[in-house]
Amino acid sequence: MKIETKRLEVFPLNYALLGLYLANNGSFEAFLRLKKSKYEIPAHLIEPLKMIQLMLLKLAEDDSKTHSLWIIIDKKRRVNIGSFMFKNKPNKNKTIEIGYGIEPDFQNQGYMTEALIGIVDYCKKSSICKKLKAETLSENIASQKVLQNAGFKKKYAKKVNFWFEIDC
Repeated sequence: MKIETKRLEVFPLNYALLGLYLANNGSFEAFLRLKKSKYEIPAHLIEPLKMIQLMLLKLAEDDSKTHSLWIIIDKKRRVNIGSFMFKNKPNKNKTIEIGYGIEPDFQNQGYMTEALIGIVDYCKKSSICKKLKAETLSENIASQKVLQNAGFKKKYAKKVNFWFEIDC
């Protein structure tokens, strides 16, 4: 399973690839023949990613698309530039919350917008969900622009957060 856009490849990590990714020692990049990026996994993400890896061990590989970290690769440079994740299974309304991040060197170049457009298109063609939603801080203007440029609409505010949604 891979999403391809003009500049990007976006795909979920299976159990083995997530293990290489978590090793954070260059083995992930070597296995996929990628250039080593400057990225280091933030300490607060290590344990949640390890829990996801354990979950993947128990699931059929078909379920990895909604239960794993998705990597965003710049096709031309052959480097990991960011990641994306479905934060949960679809709820009773077939809505899934998403989260995403991009390396600072690749921000403000349209990469995350392009990745999200590809993910929304994938969701429209599959039966994963009927709606995607994303939360961003009210002060995070860049993230709000990414969501709006990808077709998400601001639905409501809650304290210091804005929620965006898009139908799939």
